Amino acid sequence: MSKKADSPDSTLGGLIDKLTPLKNEFAEAEPLRKVEVLWEIGDHLVQSGMKSSHNTGWKVQERSYISRDMLTKGFQVRTRWPSLEDLHRDLPNLADYSSFRDSFPYIVGSRRPDTATGVRILVALRKGARAEMRTLLGALRGGKAVPRKREVSIEENAALEWLSALLVAVDSFVFEANPEEVCGSRRILSDHQLDWISRACLALAGAIRRSDVGPVPEVLPLPWCELEAQLSFMLSDSRGSRFRSSIDRKRLATVASQLQWCKSMSGLGQLRAAR
Repeated sequence: MSKKADSPDSTLGGLIDKLTPLKNEFAEAEPLRKVEVLWEIGDHLVQSGMKSSHNTGWKVQERSYISRDMLTKGFQVRTRWPSLEDLHRDLPNLADYSSFRDSFPYIVGSRRPDTATGVRILVALRKGARAEMRTLLGALRGGKAVPRKREVSIEENAALEWLSALLVAVDSFVFEANPEEVCGSRRILSDHQLDWISRACLALAGAIRRSDVGPVPEVLPLPWCELEAQLSFMLSDSRGSRFRSSIDRKRLATVASQLQWCKSMSGLGQLRAAR
């Protein structure tokens, strides 16, 4: 009897399981390790038989915290360097990831220039010669300066850290918590609270107006209560708008939908079975 083929959902779930630890490692990794992580992410895509990261990226992003942009970069890094040895040969002592990020389209992506210029950029990266690299990139951009990354404010950092923690809490609540605590007799959040959190996430995602969120119906338990405290800043028209440009809006819209499914045992069961 032949072995039953894995379903698309189980294959995607297995891929997410492999990619999640790498995604978590990326934020705190040293510069060279960040590029290695991207390569390993791309290698998992290649080993899974993916010919392009585009469609897979959307599917993974819908069901995890892994962004499509990270998958695309990983796939391109893996395509650019067939092995980690090749990567280490070109970038043996990379000390500045921001320089690599700025030069990425020109040494890896679709705007990769002629070989001679590409080699000069890689040499500048290898030496840590940021000024030389910026001059090269400026020439490729037609004399335009390479934009510098905007400094993130203390408030934005605090909001981003908290939002990341909230998404972890949502994931645990939706997919790991005892069903009795989600929608049974010992439930942590009421339907009114779930509705309010869903509307808050939709407002952050830009799907509804701020005025549609309304007041929180009752005191939220930890860690959910921090959402009410942070929401005023996150939805503000000035600094909050800059903050919203750096968050994963598609993920927030997905969270809003997931929380609605958590109102009944049947909905929760379907949600968990679909993951």
